Parts: sequence; C-alpha cells; structure tokens
Amino acid sequence: MNSKQFKIAFCALWLGILPFCFGGAHHQTWYFFAGLGLLLIGFKAATNQRHHESVSPLPVSLWARTSFGERSAFVLFSLSIVAITIYHFLFVTVTHPILGAIHPTRELSPLFGFLSGVVLLLTPVFLFESTDGRILRRAIELSGISVSIVALAHWFSDKGLLFWTFAPEYVFESTRARWPFVNPNHLAAFLLAPFFISLNQIVTWIASAIQVLSNHPRTQKAKISRIPLLGSLTLLFCFITLLAAQSRTSWFAATIGIGIIIVRRVLRSEFSSKQRLALIAASIATAGMMLVALSMSEQVEDIIGDRLEFAASSSSEDLRLKYFADSLDLIRKYPWIGVGPGGFTREIETVARPELAGLKPVYLHNDVLQVFVEYGAFVGMLLLVLIGAIFRNATFPKIVCFFGILIVSLLDFPFRLGALVAQIGFIFALDKTSRIKID
Repeated sequence: MNSKQFKIAFCALWLGILPFCFGGAHHQTWYFFAGLGLLLIGFKAATNQRHHESVSPLPVSLWARTSFGERSAFVLFSLSIVAITIYHFLFVTVTHPILGAIHPTRELSPLFGFLSGVVLLLTPVFLFESTDGRILRRAIELSGISVSIVALAHWFSDKGLLFWTFAPEYVFESTRARWPFVNPNHLAAFLLAPFFISLNQIVTWIASAIQVLSNHPRTQKAKISRIPLLGSLTLLFCFITLLAAQSRTSWFAATIGIGIIIVRRVLRSEFSSKQRLALIAASIATAGMMLVALSMSEQVEDIIGDRLEFAASSSSEDLRLKYFADSLDLIRKYPWIGVGPGGFTREIETVARPELAGLKPVYLHNDVLQVFVEYGAFVGMLLLVLIGAIFRNATFPKIVCFFGILIVSLLDFPFRLGALVAQIGFIFALDKTSRIKID
C-alpha cells in the first residue's frame, strides 16, 4: 500500500465509518478509534524514520506547520485538564450523610475520554502533509454526502433504529432527520463543515465566471471552468439535510457562515461595482431557487414554519438558558478547581431552581461553560486562549468551519461526539495544507 492509498484508507475509517457508529457517542468507540490512531501514528513515524533516516520521526507532518502559539496553548490546556482530573481523583472529598467523607470523582473515565479525543483530533494532523489538501477536502465533502444520504433515507421512516436494525442506548422515534447520529442537532453540526467548504467552492466558481464574462471581449468565446461537481452535490445534499434536521442553532450558524463567505468573496475579488452586484444577485438567486424548490413540498414548508414558530414561542422558557444561569452559581462556589470531571450532574442539583428539581442533565449544552464549571476558571481561561490561538493564524476554511461548530457548542455539546472531534482534526489538517487553495 503506497502513501496515497494509506491516506485514503484512513479517511474512509475516520470520516467513512466513525460517523456511522452513532456519531461516536459511546466511549467504547472513542477508545477503539483512539487506539487505532496511535497505531497509525506509530506506523507513519516508523515508516518516515526508515525512509528519511531522520532523527525526527515525523519530519513532514502538519503538526510541524502548526504555529508555536497554537501548539503551546493546546499543550497547556491538555496538561491542565489532566492535572485537575488527577487532583480531584486523589484529594477532593465531599461529606455524604451516610457514608461520611467520600471521593465523588473516583473514576478516570473522563480523563480517558479526553485523551482519546486528543488522539482523534491530532491523528489527521500527524498523518497528512502539506500536499494533501485535495484528499482532505474530498474526504470532508464525501463524508457530508454519505451522512446526508443516510439521514434523508431514514427521515421518511425513522423507527428509532440505525439502518432499521441497530439501536442506541435510548430508542425513540423522531420527526427530524438525525441518523446516523442519535441527536438531530449533532447531525446538523457535523454537516456544517462540508456545507461551508462546498459553498465556498461554488461561490468562488460563480465569481470567476462573472469575471470572465464581464472582462472577455464579446468577439471572442469566453472560457469558463467547469462547475465543481462534487462540491455542487455536497452543497445540495447538506443543504437539504440541514433543513430536515431542524436544528435552530445550526440554522443560525449556517446563516452567519453563508454571509461571511459571500461578503468575503465580494470584498476580495477585483470586481467593479456592477460585477459585485451581479455576484451577490447570483448567490441570492441560487439560494432562492433552492428554497423555492424545497417549498414546493408542503411537508418541508410545514416543518420549517413549525420549527421557527416553536423557536419564537419557547426561547424564553428553554431549559438550557435556566441551567446556564444556575451554573454561574457553581462557578462562584468552586472558582478555581471546579466541581470535577463529570461533577456538573451531581452539583447542579444543589443550586438549581425549584422547577428543575429531579432533572439530572449530563451535559450543560454549552461546552465552554461546562469547562469552567467542572475544571475551574484557570482551565477555562486556557480554553479561551486556545480558541484565540486557533483563529489567530487560521486560513479561511478553518475559520468559518470551526466558527460554525463553536457557535453550536454554545447551545449544545458537539465536542462530546467522536465523529465531530475527528472532523475538526481534518479541518485543522486542511488549514495547514498549501498545495490546494480552497479559497
């Protein structure tokens, strides 16, 4: 197996199989793919060392192209997570009314889960090189198409079973597209990256066509490049599935991303005022035709209308917003070391308002805020520094894709899904490639 075949096989594993394991929602899936990732990194390191005879086992990996600030922030954040987890495991006790002093966090599964996530994230960055932009982009797009096809196929007959056979931990039927993920919001979050990457290709192609038609002499035949077929299919399938998933947060993130992509292309292109207006009009017309085509189906029209009506009527009563407010009391109560990994479920009952009594949420539905709650302000500030370092030197695809997922994480928990963590690793790897320019 040559290097290209090896990378294609890896893409098939990470983005072709992992999303279909219920999105990587179970810890066993994380552990399996993390172990596989370590084996692949070791294989690549041994291969490079044998062929290049270099002291460094990974001389051309994309990790070496990561900025010093981003690497330092990531390492500090990871080490602080490990340190806080071990501290709670060894030293922190609470008083139980019957058992007396006990260790509430005497388990290391949160630490193993975090370390597995680090491996899932970094494996693509270590395995791919600066010339692999085309492979990375196509892998992300093909994963968007394959996941969308499965989601739409199940949408018309969702019986609570993946492939109508396999059941997750909790089986229930849904009127929203969700498979191969269990949660429709996670499906929509996974599709944001392929949607943005393919949309950027199409907008770039439209801009190029307008420029050729406008600047070319009328006496000569203008030569317009072919429209990207894979990008067009990815955009179409992801757009329809995003609507079918009915995720309000992802709709909001997609709307912002669409605006950023179009405005950026207009501002960066050397267009006259008429050409810029033509580009904006073409983009709006394309989106309008897609919406009109979908609105011809009464089912889609009713779904979108009902979902928007639900968002308007229930936004002030959303339980997530109430938990956000109550969690601030936990941060004030445990400001520096937090309540411990997984301690949110246990401690939120002590500060929750009466109408939330009896509920036992596992996740706060805000990944950033939950880090502050469970690991303390110091680790939370390191997370914010890491996010800033990620955006500081990022190229456009990474900025818009990671920004979209980050928006979703403020009202959900996408970073707890193995498939999304692995996809983010591909986005980071794509950011470091130089041969294929996505923008």
